[in-house]
Amino acid sequence: MPTASSSGQPGRRLAAWALIFALAHLVHVASSTVRTLWLVAALAPLLGRSGRRAALSAAAAAGLLVLGLARVPRRLGTALWATSAAALAWLATAARARESASEAALRQAEQRLREHEAYLLGASHELRSPLSKATMVLEYLLSSADEANRAIGQAALFELHRLMVTLENMLELARIRSGHMAVNRHEVDVVDLVRQRVHAAEGDEAGHVLALDSPAEPTTLRTDPARLAQVIDNLLSNAIKYSPEETEVRVRVAATPSTVTIAVCDRGQGIAPEDRERIFEQYYRASNGRQVSGVGLGLFITRAPVTVLGGR
Repeated sequence: MPTASSSGQPGRRLAAWALIFALAHLVHVASSTVRTLWLVAALAPLLGRSGRRAALSAAAAAGLLVLGLARVPRRLGTALWATSAAALAWLATAARARESASEAALRQAEQRLREHEAYLLGASHELRSPLSKATMVLEYLLSSADEANRAIGQAALFELHRLMVTLENMLELARIRSGHMAVNRHEVDVVDLVRQRVHAAEGDEAGHVLALDSPAEPTTLRTDPARLAQVIDNLLSNAIKYSPEETEVRVRVAATPSTVTIAVCDRGQGIAPEDRERIFEQYYRASNGRQVSGVGLGLFITRAPVTVLGGR
C-alpha cells in the first residue's frame, strides 16, 4: 500500500484506499465471477497523480477489470461517491441474484437427471426379464431344430443377444453416472466365460466367423463374472460392427501367474493414433467409424467396469 505524501491529506487518501478495497471486496464476495471495480471520478481529487497510478496498478494486480478513472472538480466528489457506492451495491445484489438463480437451475437439472436415471434403471429391469425368457425359449427350440430352421433361429438369437447387450449398457451407464457400481467377486474360469460369450455372439447376418484361442487348462481369476461378461460382449459387438462381412473375429486368452489378458482382434479399418485414447470418452466416435450406426457409448461403458475390477 502506498504511503501518503506530506503535500496531501493522509487521512483522506487512506480513506480513499480503504474504500477502493472495501468495494472490491464487496463485489468479490457477492459473486466469484464478478471482478469489475469502478475506479470512480471522485477518487481523482482525493488521490494525487502517483496515487491514481498506484490505484490502477493495485486493481490490475488483484485481477480486477478497470473500466475507467476520470478527473472531476472536487465539488462533485461527494455526489459521485454516493452514486458509485449505490452502483456497486446494485451490482453486488444483481450478481448475488444471478448466482442464486444459476444454483437453483443447476439443482433442478441434477434432479431431472436423477429422475431420468431412475426411470432408465426401472425400465431396463422390466425389459430384462422378458428378454431373458425369450432367449431361453429360443435356445431350447434351437436344440431340436433341423438345419434350415437352426440358421433362422440362430440369427434371431443373435439379435436378442445384441438387444440384451444394449440393455445392459443402458443399465451400466445409469450406474456409472450415479456412482453405484457394485462388484461381486469370486473365482471364475475365464476361458469358460469367454467361450460362452463367443458362442452367444455367433450367428450375425453379416456372417462373421468367431474363433477362440485359449489355454487348454482352466484359467481362474477372482473377478465379477457379470461385469467381465459385459466387457467381452461389448468388445465382440464392436469388432463385429466395424469389420467387413464374413471376416474373422478372433478372441485370445493368455495367462501368466499374475495376469489374464483377453484380446479381441478383427479385420476392420483400425483406429487412428489420435483417436486411441478418445474412443473411451462418452459419446466420442472415431472419425473413420462415423458411417456406422451408434452413439459412442460402448467403449466408454467398457472401460468403467475394467477400471473397477482393477484391470486396464
